[in-house]
Amino acid sequence: MDLAVSSNESTSQNFIKTSEHMHKINADVTSINKYSQSNTRSADEMAAASSHLLKLTDNLNSQIDKFKV
Repeated sequence: MDLAVSSNESTSQNFIKTSEHMHKINADVTSINKYSQSNTRSADEMAAASSHLLKLTDNLNSQIDKFKV
């Protein structure tokens, strides 16, 4: 009987530890997801800025070409 109780206590402790580890993993994955979304937004913003700068450069070059002889 003592062996069965001891085994149940051990199993319960293992389930509790596993649950705690799973919560920690879930929190870490959620954190990674937030950073990934932030990085994606930053990359999109940089791409948009790059495209805008390219248009400005093309416009400036077009204006400068008007002064060339």
